[in-house]
Amino acid sequence: MLALLACTCPGMTAWAQAQPGTPATLQRVEITGGSGIDNSRDDAAARVVIGRDEIARYGDNSVADVLRRVPGISIGGGQSRAADIRLRGLGNGYTQILVNGERMPAGFSLDSLSPGQIERIEVYRVATVDLGAQAIAGTIDIILRQSMRRGVREFKAGLTSQSGLTSGTVDALVSDRFERVSYSLGASLGRRKDVWLSTTRQQGTDTTGLVDAERLTTRRAFGLARNISLNPKVAVQLGEADKVDIDLVLRRTRFDDHSTDERSASVGPAPQYSFDDKSLGLTTSYTQTRLHWARRLHDGAGLDLRAGTSLLRRDSISTLLGRDALRTLVMDERVTSGTSERGALLAGKLRLPWALGHAAAIGWDGERTVRDDQRSQRQFSPTGRPAVDLDEGYRSSVQRWAVYAQDEWDLSDDLSAYAGLRWASLGTRTEGPTITPVTNRAALLSPVLQMLWKLPGVAGDQMRLGLSKTYRAPSTASLIPRRLVAIDNTPTTPDLQGNPDLRPELANGLDLAYEHALARQAGTLNLNVSARRIHNVILDQLSQEGGVWISRKANQGSARSISLEVDSTWRWRAVWADAPDVDMRSSVARNWSRVDRVPGPDNRLDSQTPLTANLGLDWRVASHPLTLGTNLAWRGGAFSRTSATQTTASNTLRTLDLYGLWAIDRSVHVRVALSNILHPHDITSDSQFDGSGRFQQSTDALTSAAVRGAIEVKL
Repeated sequence: MLALLACTCPGMTAWAQAQPGTPATLQRVEITGGSGIDNSRDDAAARVVIGRDEIARYGDNSVADVLRRVPGISIGGGQSRAADIRLRGLGNGYTQILVNGERMPAGFSLDSLSPGQIERIEVYRVATVDLGAQAIAGTIDIILRQSMRRGVREFKAGLTSQSGLTSGTVDALVSDRFERVSYSLGASLGRRKDVWLSTTRQQGTDTTGLVDAERLTTRRAFGLARNISLNPKVAVQLGEADKVDIDLVLRRTRFDDHSTDERSASVGPAPQYSFDDKSLGLTTSYTQTRLHWARRLHDGAGLDLRAGTSLLRRDSISTLLGRDALRTLVMDERVTSGTSERGALLAGKLRLPWALGHAAAIGWDGERTVRDDQRSQRQFSPTGRPAVDLDEGYRSSVQRWAVYAQDEWDLSDDLSAYAGLRWASLGTRTEGPTITPVTNRAALLSPVLQMLWKLPGVAGDQMRLGLSKTYRAPSTASLIPRRLVAIDNTPTTPDLQGNPDLRPELANGLDLAYEHALARQAGTLNLNVSARRIHNVILDQLSQEGGVWISRKANQGSARSISLEVDSTWRWRAVWADAPDVDMRSSVARNWSRVDRVPGPDNRLDSQTPLTANLGLDWRVASHPLTLGTNLAWRGGAFSRTSATQTTASNTLRTLDLYGLWAIDRSVHVRVALSNILHPHDITSDSQFDGSGRFQQSTDALTSAAVRGAIEVKL
């Protein structure tokens, strides 16, 4: 087992990074290895850095595909349109997702980011106060490429074939530097086609086990996404102490989707629609501006100020044509909606190296966003069924203000620490013509302590301790008391309604880690243990009102979560001189949780993924400029009880990827990859049971393999 978990980090090179304006903790030391994954062993604040080589290795089309191979991360949703990124098996807001150190607005999709635009991904198992405390499970920070080096000209073009459909991406990066001015321009253009095929079975039984309802739904969905993005940046050095840079993000995405559902009932009442055709046209545009000023002060001190604005706009038109068993049109529905979200940001950090061995700072950040939602629904029934016309409008405002202080210092040659304290205020208000105004306010104090102890007399062995207080805020959508009506209302597909009385979840965390560096730089072996005690847990409450099933979220007591992770790298040649030039990486993560107010067994928090594992190999062929590799990601199945009357389950998924990289010369590389070779079925099931019987739903979604090819040119 230890041989499997051992791993490689060849050619380690330490370098210190202190870049003004970068949303990282005060001082970072990175150790870069051939595996592309860096555990930053010398940082008091623990993190894992996934470098550019690892991101590009398999030619992935999405960020979720890249993260699937990172230790401790699992992806829910299979190949669905909305992948759920999870640390320690927890998603849905427990894992904080950032882009360049900032939270993205609701409605921003990570799928609109091409992996070719990403410089690195930083994973924090323990919160740091400068990145925010809304990170019960941890933080994933995606840093975009903004090279300001001289004479950079990079170009990448790739094609993907999946389910007989062809997709393509083009990424480019240009940067240069003059005497006092430097600039960069990143650009991406993508066109992606997808198909989703699934079968859903629903069955209801009474208290005697007699089947009183049985339905089968077959769905075929096709999607076409087109996106374009630009990321220009200009930096100007003003004198010896001042630097100003302007950073823009311009992104536009068009998504067209068409799906057909065919429903049949072999037992019980006929469905509302035996056939329906749905189409969606969604256009999203996002603009972000950031102005950053950095000033060097005396004795290593410095001041960073950031200000910026953002604008998100989403416009959609959706149609529904519902038909009965004779394919007669019984409902024609058209919905138009528009969302605009405007934001303003002001943040700053003052670095204060007040004593030898200390890197202290105080900082602040404030953000205000205003979101306007408009929705118009028009229905027409040729057969005289009840039709409902609706015009709804909502305005939501969110204000976040925070101040923090942190210090990273060396207590001795073997002991270093990171301590931080963050106070944050969160206020939301939602109003509209059809709802009573909803106001929520919360103030949270989040202390964080991390310590790194290098074991004396044992070269390469060290231990970590982390203590933190974090939170998870309810989403704005879950606070709005409007109802979202399901097409087919059942206990497993209920209407959804917000709850304005939701309070944030609060968590106390303990993290322990043991890190071992193998002799002769042969690799690393890391063991991480974490525990969380969470209060005000937000759970779904299912009820039936007037014959209609409705699900609302509510705070319901406490929960606890424990995780155990083992990851390693191993360079074969460091152990056997005549071995192939192979790097091996592996990881296993086991997660447990229990919700106090949900009866057990299997009363897991957020349907937590219980077990994940990864095994990867990279082989540099000695006789050719060729690198070959493979990775197997394993996500264990889970059965969870989510309430006294509800359960959910998912099956085991195995994802096998292969790649080959041919270096024609130093400036031209050709990459070929096969992903999801095993193309497993992604099966989920949900059930509801009470004194009147049981209702169960099972969905079998097909996944498919993909072939990718790309050429990368550096001029």
